[in-house]
Amino acid sequence: MATIKEPVHAKRILVVDDDLEAALLLSLSLRRLGHTVVTANNAEDGLAWAEGVSPEVVLLDLEMEGMDGYLTCRTLRSMDRGKNALIVAVTGHGEDEDRRRTKEAGFDHHLVKPVDRYLLDRLIEQGGKEEA
Repeated sequence: MATIKEPVHAKRILVVDDDLEAALLLSLSLRRLGHTVVTANNAEDGLAWAEGVSPEVVLLDLEMEGMDGYLTCRTLRSMDRGKNALIVAVTGHGEDEDRRRTKEAGFDHHLVKPVDRYLLDRLIEQGGKEEA
């Protein structure tokens, strides 16, 4: 029987994506690694959860109905419980302009879907200290 390798330091992770299937799959794979994961399907719910769970990592889609990921990131950075979180854009948009906008909004990293799971796991484990 194969065993699942648990992370050295389990994290509190918030996944915010209006694509229900994508959010669920990402959340399940992170839970299997031992992380505590909360999933929200819109920015407003994600911000409410952030107030309650103080996420260490936020994986945030950019294009959502209502508040987009850029404004959500700026709002998280203005909150006590979000200002020090590792915030990663997880999006289908990977052009230079998209990356510039995420940096200006306060994201730490920008990953393009489908996400390289090995890279994401390393970013989470190392607290975002490496380049993506």
